[in-house]
Amino acid sequence: MAIRSKKILVVDDDELIRDCCVDILTNSGYTVETASNGMQAIERLSAETYDLVISDVNMPLLDGIGLFLSVMREFQYLKDRFFFMTGDIPGGAEGPVLKGLGRKVIAKPFRVKELLETVDECLNPLAYSVCSWPKRMSERFAFVADCTVEFGEGAVRLSARVLDISERGLKLKYPGEPKGADVDAGVYIKGLDLKRTGRVKWSRSAEGAVISGIELTEPLPVSSVLGKR
Repeated sequence: MAIRSKKILVVDDDELIRDCCVDILTNSGYTVETASNGMQAIERLSAETYDLVISDVNMPLLDGIGLFLSVMREFQYLKDRFFFMTGDIPGGAEGPVLKGLGRKVIAKPFRVKELLETVDECLNPLAYSVCSWPKRMSERFAFVADCTVEFGEGAVRLSARVLDISERGLKLKYPGEPKGADVDAGVYIKGLDLKRTGRVKWSRSAEGAVISGIELTEPLPVSSVLGKR
């Protein structure tokens, strides 16, 4: 009998963040569904059984705190399998409330390693080990941004999306067909006015699009890039 993969509900009003989480988590073997606010999440929870909920804090209609309180009342099996992610460091009005709820909070932009470790900790609290994730994961940040990419000299410029970054590489999602290894790539991240060149290291089809890993020829100053967001 096949083992069912753990099902995770990601709740965030930012479509780019939802897409980023879906990519990271599905690549790690999880089944992922999404909701854009707390009310939609409650509809999902009423119709399906999930193993974990990951929620943004500030959302329209029903925020993350309201969603968690609803989970405590109506879906108690998830009360210890729920954590928050937020672009607002808990120091404002929500800070004391979040602290009082006793749930883990990770800050955006988060490291890929941090997201996966927090998921693992919630799903497997007894077996969890901070040493279980490879070093490569610790160097990657979930970073979502629009960009353009050109493969090869004189190639058509494609609209693309950055899904995560590290000092030496980018993961991109774009329309078209998978590219062969070592194809030259030129990337321009619009919001940061940042250009980099590199080569395709791997490429695969993904739900009507393509995801590729690009190894950069020049290191990317990750800390300064994240500081501009």
